[in-house]
Amino acid sequence: DGVWLVELAPVTDASLVAAAIMRAVGVAEQRGRPYVDTLVDAVRERRLLLILDNCEHLVDACAAVVDTLLGQCPSLVVLATSRQPLDVDGEQLYRLPPLGLPPHGLTMSPAEAADFEAVQLFVERATAHQPAFELDHSTVASVAAICRRLEGIPLAIELAAARMRSLPVDAIAARLDDQLVLLVGSQRSSPRQQTVRALIDWSYDLLPQAEKQLLRRLAVFTGGWTLEAATTVAGMPGDHEHDMLDRLGSLVDKSLVQAEAMAGDVRYSLLETVRQYADLRLQDDDAADRHAVHVRHRDYYLALAEHARSELNTRAQRGWLERLDIEDGNLRSALRFTLAEADGTVPALRYVTALSSYWVMRGRAAEGMQHADRVLAFAGTDAPTAERAGALTGVAAMLIRSGDFARARTLLDEGLRIARAVGDRRRAAIALNDLAWLANRREELALARSAAEEALALAESEGETHLAGRIHATMGDLEERCDDLAAGRAHFEEAQRRFDSVGDLASSAKMLNNLGLIDLSLGDRITSRAALEQCLAIFSELQDAASLPTVLSNLGLIAVEDGDPARARELFLRGLRLGYRARDKELMVYTTLGLALAFGGLDNAARAATLHGIADTLSADLGMSLDSLEAGLRERSQAGIKQALGASWETRYRLGASMDVDEAMTFALEGSGEPAPAPA
Repeated sequence: DGVWLVELAPVTDASLVAAAIMRAVGVAEQRGRPYVDTLVDAVRERRLLLILDNCEHLVDACAAVVDTLLGQCPSLVVLATSRQPLDVDGEQLYRLPPLGLPPHGLTMSPAEAADFEAVQLFVERATAHQPAFELDHSTVASVAAICRRLEGIPLAIELAAARMRSLPVDAIAARLDDQLVLLVGSQRSSPRQQTVRALIDWSYDLLPQAEKQLLRRLAVFTGGWTLEAATTVAGMPGDHEHDMLDRLGSLVDKSLVQAEAMAGDVRYSLLETVRQYADLRLQDDDAADRHAVHVRHRDYYLALAEHARSELNTRAQRGWLERLDIEDGNLRSALRFTLAEADGTVPALRYVTALSSYWVMRGRAAEGMQHADRVLAFAGTDAPTAERAGALTGVAAMLIRSGDFARARTLLDEGLRIARAVGDRRRAAIALNDLAWLANRREELALARSAAEEALALAESEGETHLAGRIHATMGDLEERCDDLAAGRAHFEEAQRRFDSVGDLASSAKMLNNLGLIDLSLGDRITSRAALEQCLAIFSELQDAASLPTVLSNLGLIAVEDGDPARARELFLRGLRLGYRARDKELMVYTTLGLALAFGGLDNAARAATLHGIADTLSADLGMSLDSLEAGLRERSQAGIKQALGASWETRYRLGASMDVDEAMTFALEGSGEPAPAPA
């Protein structure tokens, strides 16, 4: 079942080792369930090789996860790279040998020396830095001495060869004799690792002061950085990007910083060994200077997250989601630093507000709730501030997505109360709109209507065009639920007009979806299909995994009405895969019901009955009711299936109703190419 690489270097929280493995393998989290249990279920029957890279800073957590996986997954093989063993049962330790070295005491020709791997690497890297360099009778002894001193360690050889830009090879060899002193490491460190550290120390001492300072400050980044980030976070007062580019380029030339072309830009990073060394050096800095670097890092990535949030409903959505993915390590470390600071209350709350939509769109709402719960429990975050009101609303949206309606209502009520108390009319309008959305889902139609009307009045008074569009969308959904399709259509058209006026492509597409559904309810399948296919094209371009399942489900309903159950099955399966991955239970209801309709049309009444049992149970658990269109289709489908199955209807239906969520989704996705029992 493949080979899966898990990069653990950016992971600093031991409790998230299993979560990192899940993301790499493509396993979705399950709210309220330990990550390792979900992971075991996902890979228990699969034959795969799992590569865990850079375990040393999380060795105990890695050992615990690996021990559990190997104990319960008989066909799993784990390859771990670390500076120390995991010490779990069944571990076979392979100590990576150094590159081949020329022996002591022998005088060799250049050709003979070139047969050894360490010499080959030094010559290759040295000529890259100094093209005129040659391995000849005048240089071979010094090269052999350098390789022996560095014990054939590739990183050490690379760093030494980088000095060819400023020193001749015999000077490098002599300096190694003078400067290479082993630094005392932990008892678990090998002498070879200490040698690398000593060489980094020596290489560091050769840097100009400005580059020393920069290297120290770069340790604050986790998982890499951009030129802009380095200038803002690690630069000196008055620095411009060209100044930073010169210093970064110099560190790249000296093999202390790595540079990689990515999406038309360059992303920089430190090898983990170098990053740890730089971090140790950073601890030697003045405490105020060190703290200032971390604060700039926190503020830079907070600004990035807040900017991204404003772009997640635009044509640039895909790019911003991918950028947040890349910066996940920095966002985590910045939030962790924030929660360690006495004055971190406000930025911590702002982080939750900024990232809540991202966590939902990436199907990581349960993980987002872990971060949010830490923030909401942080000292001072319970103060009635506008920032808390914003965070509570963002958290409530995640809870609604995962089906925890009761807690979502509690947080929305508190967020609304705070927003009103501090006079923040915009946040009050947002909280009211989400309260209306939730109340509508729970059939509390009077509350939904009053909350939406108040939200719209506040948004209009503040000139919030985009927010007013969101509220019109909520009101349209409410009118549709009340079977006033004309009023619902008018609200959706108004919402689309407002979204178009501010360039919100994603939200405008959502209104196309809603209009398509209303036209379908009105019996106009041609107009409905045109709107939904246009909507599908936009969401596909944006790679909006949170919105795609809804439009796929609605196109599936058209296929049902067209009498094309095979096409309906394909569309509902695609929607269910995405909805299950995001753990969006409401989408699971609609897509599972759609599959029941499709299989009923395919003359597979037994399977359709079980799917109806699943959909009805999920719907009841959420306390939600179906829209009139789906409700009518469900009623007709179940009547036909009962007639076809007779007495066995009850048995088949109860089978679906008795399944837990993961069993149900495994059954629903059977034969679709989806791994079981966990979603891809």
